[in-house]
Amino acid sequence: MNILGNSRSNNNIINKANSSDFKDFAREVGNSPKNYFSDTNWTEMLRNSSIRAISQIGFSNSAFTKALRAAVFIVALFGCGYRIYGFLMIYFQYPVLFNLKIGQRPYAHFPSVTVCNLNRMKSQYEFCLYNEKILFCDTKFSKYTWAIELPERRNYFSCSNKLNENQFNKSKDKMEFFKKYFELDAKDKYEFGHKALQMVESCSFSGTQCKHHESSSSSYYGNCFTFNNIDSQNKIMIARSTGPFGGLEFIFNIEPREYASITQAIGMRIDIHGQRDLPFPGENGITILPGYETDISLSEIITSRLPKPFKDECISYVSKQSQSMCLGVCLQKYNYAKCGCVEPLFPEIEHRKICNITKVSDVCCLDSVLEDLTQGADCNCPSPCLSTHFSKQISMAIWPSQNSFFKGNQNASFEDLKLYRSSHAKVRIYYKTFERKIFEQKPMFHPSELFSYLGGECALWLGLSLTAFFELVELLFYLGNTIICKICMPVFKRHI
Repeated sequence: MNILGNSRSNNNIINKANSSDFKDFAREVGNSPKNYFSDTNWTEMLRNSSIRAISQIGFSNSAFTKALRAAVFIVALFGCGYRIYGFLMIYFQYPVLFNLKIGQRPYAHFPSVTVCNLNRMKSQYEFCLYNEKILFCDTKFSKYTWAIELPERRNYFSCSNKLNENQFNKSKDKMEFFKKYFELDAKDKYEFGHKALQMVESCSFSGTQCKHHESSSSSYYGNCFTFNNIDSQNKIMIARSTGPFGGLEFIFNIEPREYASITQAIGMRIDIHGQRDLPFPGENGITILPGYETDISLSEIITSRLPKPFKDECISYVSKQSQSMCLGVCLQKYNYAKCGCVEPLFPEIEHRKICNITKVSDVCCLDSVLEDLTQGADCNCPSPCLSTHFSKQISMAIWPSQNSFFKGNQNASFEDLKLYRSSHAKVRIYYKTFERKIFEQKPMFHPSELFSYLGGECALWLGLSLTAFFELVELLFYLGNTIICKICMPVFKRHI
């Protein structure tokens, strides 16, 4: 094979063209006994090629056959390139497949359970918001708030609302309540809300009493209490049997007589979440009604995602962080950039002015930011790489029954039963099955498949192996080199 030799000869000629002796170079090319670009030289090179399609062109006797085989080879070359280009476009989008795994376990770690009252603040403290001079109020106002839920104020007062005078006055009172409440010190928020000792009358897990809980605060529900938290002092609960008697059981005193005037519904809110996850009762919670026993059966679902460069670009959030928290902080940054203040119902950014939600200009500005973000915003808050979700089935029954209530309270009346049902609720949370579903993302293509596909396409269209592929590259380089010199040759001769 003379491809390398011929290539070197052409390179020597081109180097001479760059020298000062231009005329000698031109005469050498024009008068050389060996024409570097002759048809004979090309035919010899094609015949010696290890690529069969190219060698057949060289061995063809007629010009028509050569042209036909060359055309077929060019079409195959473009077809191979088109197929490879299409594959690379898909490959570098890093598509994924979901793989479902179902595993059975002899036991399961019980999830964390966060309970909140639908009433954020007891009625006896409501007037403390407007008269902090009362002794037992001892109110301390600050600019602290912890919240994730979408702004509740939009239900009563937003820039797009068109209210009559009566509705406006009612909304104005509620907005004044919100304004005062969100300026409360965190300690006062806790003191003004429902306490776990009064609200949770009974808590047991598999027949064993549970006590320890972790307190948190929600802008919408006030005090919330998380049981079986990973940071708690007690051991993590482990369910060793399925069904109602192998799980967590609560009896709640909802305290409806303590409800503030702004609260419209009576009940509890329960969020069942992973032990390392933050509770979001507003987004994920279940409402518990008084006078009923609510059974919640669980099955665990785990989703595993892939990080960059794959489509979801997931990240692993640190403890007590989440995608929702990230979005809340991002929204606050947009609020501050456009309005010069931040939403009081979202996570607070330090040293930022809180918007006055009774001021029309501030409310309209906050609403416009929310509307802009619905069109898309670059918040860079990807999904978590590992998330745990609990599928829930809910059933309800009237509780307690007359016989069970009067058995322990023989002096009680039907009015007592009615009063008890209006203020108490029972909840049982348990695993329906220990079977766990795992949705796992897998790359659609591994790096080894890239080379496999390229090799397959080259073999199908061109009959190339890896070594033959480099020979084709060399041949195309030589062809380009020859064409350039053929074009340049008349120019050289005119300057002799």
